Amino acid sequence: MTWHFPIYTPIFILNVLLCIWLSIMVWRRGAVPGVRVFAVMLIAAGFWSFTRLLEASVDQFWAKIFWGKIEYLGTVAIGPTWFMFTRYYRYQTKRIYPRYMLLLSIVPIITVLAAWTNEAHHLIWTDIVPSVANPEILIYGHGTWFWIAVAYNYTLLLGGIWNLRQALNTLPKNRHSQAKALLLGAMIPIAGNFLYIFALSPVKGMDLAPFFLTITGIIFFLTVFRFQLFDIRRVARAVIIDNMRDGMLVLDEKYVVVDANPSAIQLLGVSKALIEQDIRLTLAKYPAILAVITNTQSQPITLAVGDNQSLYLDIQVSELNDTLGNAAGKLVVLRDVTERHRAEKVAFETAIEQHRLQLLSQFIRDISHEFRTPLSVINTSLYLMEKSDDPLKQKSRRDAIQLQAKRLDYLISEMLTTVQLDADSPLERTVINLNSLLQTMTQEQMSIFTAKQQQLMLHTTEKPLQIFGDGFMLQKALNNILQNASRYTPASGSITVTAAAQDDFANITISDSGVGMSVETQTRIFERFFRADDAHSTPGFGLGLPIAQTIIEKHQGWIDVESTPAKGTTFIIHLPQTAAEVISLPTLELATT
Repeated sequence: MTWHFPIYTPIFILNVLLCIWLSIMVWRRGAVPGVRVFAVMLIAAGFWSFTRLLEASVDQFWAKIFWGKIEYLGTVAIGPTWFMFTRYYRYQTKRIYPRYMLLLSIVPIITVLAAWTNEAHHLIWTDIVPSVANPEILIYGHGTWFWIAVAYNYTLLLGGIWNLRQALNTLPKNRHSQAKALLLGAMIPIAGNFLYIFALSPVKGMDLAPFFLTITGIIFFLTVFRFQLFDIRRVARAVIIDNMRDGMLVLDEKYVVVDANPSAIQLLGVSKALIEQDIRLTLAKYPAILAVITNTQSQPITLAVGDNQSLYLDIQVSELNDTLGNAAGKLVVLRDVTERHRAEKVAFETAIEQHRLQLLSQFIRDISHEFRTPLSVINTSLYLMEKSDDPLKQKSRRDAIQLQAKRLDYLISEMLTTVQLDADSPLERTVINLNSLLQTMTQEQMSIFTAKQQQLMLHTTEKPLQIFGDGFMLQKALNNILQNASRYTPASGSITVTAAAQDDFANITISDSGVGMSVETQTRIFERFFRADDAHSTPGFGLGLPIAQTIIEKHQGWIDVESTPAKGTTFIIHLPQTAAEVISLPTLELATT
């Protein structure tokens, strides 16, 4: 073989050296997804340029055809390796699928074999003649398989460009320069090869792609070293974030999505084209999430999302600042806490059910005890009545039975009232003159206090105190508190009932000079069936005060308790007075007896 190197030889040599050096540099970063495929693509491009130079430089016709056939080893490898690299780049996966590489290699292998055996079938070149103007250049007539191979390679090249274009929708902004540089580097030699294939080259028969590969090599050099294409730290961080179970959104100061990992897209149920979209438009159907994101002082919060509100997300928003400390955007972290929420719900429902069963068991025990005592007295009295013929003793036993029957009737009445209040039955409300209600109540109870040698005093206001409520229920609540005061006040003691107005409230104070209560007892007196007297030597069932509290609360009021052991107890009932527009209603005057 004799050689005659053309004037453009340095360009080819520069391209070959650049491809070899760059492939060695990136091969060393083998931990990065797609780096080996990228290196093979560079080697193939360098091999193409080198053999293309040899084809142009050798003088013998048969030698040019020989190097033209060898050249195909490089050209057919560029399309598949380019497509595989862009696939790795788009999906950031390190896994290699041998079956895919095998499928992609079928057409290139057939093409190489067809080129080497072209004389037998002419499927690659139908004819080959030297160029008249440039003898170092051969003019090839292309056969059927050549065009099949071209279509195949262009499909892979365009598929790679599509992968990069899609990557721009999912990659963070700081990696867009990489993708754009790769796109530019790929388009340049494709354009040169396009001019050659369709006979548009300014020099007939000359493929300009190897010349343009030099420019591509420079662009790829900048992409690797300037834009850190295969920086293991950046890739590792991206892989970690992309594989996080928690969703992550990065927003700029205008609430435009700068970055989003796959988990965030899946949890929010939005399109993958989320990048560079205004989050306020994308999540318009989730106003609760937007309220958390846009709040300048947002706190972590758990929200139900999804079409059927079946997904629970824990949302945490952090402010992002630039190097100068200025606000630059926000970091939104989304955590799927659906399973935790379900477990907490089950645990809560279980605890409620256990508490309900405990209350039911306690209720059954308490009510059984309260029923057992009067029933025992009744049974004993009946037995003694049968054994005695003395009229006086029989009368005494009948009186005891009658008293216990009244106790049972009272207990059943209190239980029915409790059930009625628990069922949240509506109250029969009207405007009530509170002074009249208190006068009626004290007059009805006066005989009981007199029989126990207790002094009952009432102090009302000069001006009417009007409240809007259920007169029957309110009188029952006040009676229960008054009876409780009498029950724990010894003979010759005193109970004072005082009505007063304070702001928009009517206050009723019931004070006694009884035994008082400890602090511990005060915290439990509104529990059902609670008795400060564990021995039950004091009459009562432990329902009166809980009923009173429930009635007062249903009237938007409350009860305060002040007590000192051995000195007495004071109950202060606070009830809202009627509004001005309600006072015009008819006033209920309770009759006195």
